[in-house]
Amino acid sequence: MIKGLIFKNSFIFKNVKPFRNGIHSWTNRNMQITKMGSGATYKEVRIPIEYGHLAAKEYGCESGKKMIALHGWQDNAGSFDPLIPHLSTDLHIVAVDRAGHGLSSHKPFGHPYYFWDYINQIRIVADFYNWKEFSMLTHSVAYTFAILFASVYPQSVRKVIGIDDVLSGTMYSSELMPNVMKNNIDRFIELQEKVNNEPPAYSIDDAVKLMINGTYNALTEEGAKVLMKRGVKPLENGKVVFSRDIRVKNVWDNGLLCGDITKAIISNVKCDVLLIKGTESSYTKDEIMNELLEIYKAKCPTFEMVKLEGNHYVHFCNPQLVASLVNSFMLDLNIKDSL
Repeated sequence: MIKGLIFKNSFIFKNVKPFRNGIHSWTNRNMQITKMGSGATYKEVRIPIEYGHLAAKEYGCESGKKMIALHGWQDNAGSFDPLIPHLSTDLHIVAVDRAGHGLSSHKPFGHPYYFWDYINQIRIVADFYNWKEFSMLTHSVAYTFAILFASVYPQSVRKVIGIDDVLSGTMYSSELMPNVMKNNIDRFIELQEKVNNEPPAYSIDDAVKLMINGTYNALTEEGAKVLMKRGVKPLENGKVVFSRDIRVKNVWDNGLLCGDITKAIISNVKCDVLLIKGTESSYTKDEIMNELLEIYKAKCPTFEMVKLEGNHYVHFCNPQLVASLVNSFMLDLNIKDSL
């Protein structure tokens, strides 16, 4: 089994103390954790929004611990397909296609995508299920949405798990804000002009290659095909078109990622946080990350950071090991015993 390095308060420890809130040992409860299994069943759900619906995959029983799973940039809810079969049946998981992605509705013509759209959609999903408290499992940029939501609604969020988050890599200084907004507007106009054009069609093989290239080869062919289940639409001629809205390539952050603003916002986070980083990820920026680690250390009841062998899609590379960490964290077990 691959061993991980656990980062605690910005330092590396090979032997760490259990969660501050943990009261169960892995030895006592390990046998009680049953997995969803390779044939994990789910039901397709459509959650109403003002211009259509959010599509989602719902797993587990309603009595389980509530969890919303949020995918990364331009991906879809299929991002968690390799991971979920290894997660505990004690979890009730709703994996969502964010608006403009997968099988969810696109925004109307002339409307950009904003960070607040995706933060608000977390609330929409929770309200749809009448969840007063829940956790979030996220990949990549979705961790940013989850942390911002946890700051705005600290009483609603129990735990946040970020798989190879990009928060530190997307922050910028306030002096750059005018240029950032200008680039957002210019890029939106450029993409908007393509919305009404006939989308390009590709063979399956070419679509796979495009997806792999778009992730700088972080996805394997198998991983790309997993995402394509919700990420492309078949045509009668045997080719496919990508289902995502081309405008999701440009999501406006409304200034939320200005460094000082971001730090102030996450200072209001009061939930437990687990970060799982890939050793080969290009998104790690230690200098900025260390500043954020100090905030998490001060504000979160429990904070852990684990580095595992793998790239930005570490949950595709090592789904069983990532699942062990998620299970331990969600069930308040000792995380070091799951490595």
